[in-house]
Amino acid sequence: MFSVSYAQRALGALALSIAVGSAWAQALSLRAAQRFAEVDQPRLAAQRAGIAAAQEASVAARQLPDPKLRLGLVNVPVSGADALSLGAEAMTMTMVGLMQEFPRASKRTLQGELKALAGESGQHELEALRRQIRRDAGLAWLDAWAAQRARALVEAQQREARIEVEALAIALRNNRATTADVAQARVALALLDDRARQLDGDTRAARAALTRWIGELADAPLPTDAPTFSVTVASDGLHEHPEVAVAEAQARMAETDARLAGLSTRPDWSLEFAYGRRGSAFGDMVTLQVQIDLPILQTNRQDRSIAAKAAQAQQAHALREVIDIISGPKSGNDHRDLPSEIEQQTHRDDAARDLHFAITNFRCEQGFPPGQAAQQQAGGGHHPRDPHR
Repeated sequence: MFSVSYAQRALGALALSIAVGSAWAQALSLRAAQRFAEVDQPRLAAQRAGIAAAQEASVAARQLPDPKLRLGLVNVPVSGADALSLGAEAMTMTMVGLMQEFPRASKRTLQGELKALAGESGQHELEALRRQIRRDAGLAWLDAWAAQRARALVEAQQREARIEVEALAIALRNNRATTADVAQARVALALLDDRARQLDGDTRAARAALTRWIGELADAPLPTDAPTFSVTVASDGLHEHPEVAVAEAQARMAETDARLAGLSTRPDWSLEFAYGRRGSAFGDMVTLQVQIDLPILQTNRQDRSIAAKAAQAQQAHALREVIDIISGPKSGNDHRDLPSEIEQQTHRDDAARDLHFAITNFRCEQGFPPGQAAQQQAGGGHHPRDPHR
């Protein structure tokens, strides 16, 4: 019987506590967040329990039913001089018996296969669920990282804007700037402050969403550099996807269920043996009985069930064919070109990101051009409108 042992839970808790300590000691990477999302994940534990249940049920379904014990009093008189006497009448006896049902071996085999296929489908669903958790946890991490990165960029712009406001205020006192220049700089700074407050809220919301997946680890510091991705897609990779495997297993389950329904027209049987003890004046008796099912009203019973299961099998196969069409080479989507397309898009994204970071770093680290111009106006540096200075 499936169970999660105390030792397994203790090891999981220990691994999580070690992970928390190491995550706080260094920045929490995307890959680490995805790994932590799978630790002690209730959805994965529930799926594993369902798989174990199907595997255990597969073994049980192949076995014969338990025998039945039968006890009783047979032909006991209830009136007359011998009322309720167990030994006066020749037909009165105390009976004990055993009854065993014998479903067809082919039915039990198919029932076991059906449960085994349910476990196989559960295994593929587990892998699909694991990928979904890693995807959702990764997206939550990216949201938190993007909010953090945007807040850092706005903070750099705020520093630049404050320098510009201070420099223009000095320039205004020296009659080298106008009040409109100062007002415009202050408005720009106020807008940046408002944007910073919005990003603070976005950061808190993103961290809260990440907490759903990794708990208190969501408060760990995140790296400043953007994560790198490696995408490879094989020409037949889609056929190995767990969602495709789930569809295949469900199609086989529906087919097996239809075959099992087809055997409902074949009768099962049972055997009963009983021993009857009579009064001392009479000899004891034994009884041997055979019971056979008679599926004689098949039109509205077995035939309907068989047709329903056959339709479900056709539905499952049709859904499987839809997946084949979508993922196959005739779908119009040549997946062999997908890696190159992803690589080209990645290069374009990297180039745009590098250009953006280069411009930002130049403005933040090489003298803040707008602020620098204001400082030149305030401090008597070269003024573009006064070439004689």
